[in-house]
Amino acid sequence: MIEVDVPQDVEQFARNCVADGRFSNLGDVVTAALQLLEREYTKKAFVAMLEEAEAEAERDGWVSTEQMDAELDKILEEARQQRR
Repeated sequence: MIEVDVPQDVEQFARNCVADGRFSNLGDVVTAALQLLEREYTKKAFVAMLEEAEAEAERDGWVSTEQMDAELDKILEEARQQRR
């Protein structure tokens, strides 16, 4: 079990969440908060990856979905040929 010190207003908010019936206990409140934080970090990492991909595309050029489909078909066909 982890014990954490939080500001009084945060503790009161968590207690109110339990009292209002939104959560069964304080542990559930903390778990939900940490899961939300984890999703936020994951979202930020995903957005950073998209921004990096966009910058790369601006620098190196864009590829249409048709071009990508053709390239993937080529790769798959080469893989099939190697298995034979």
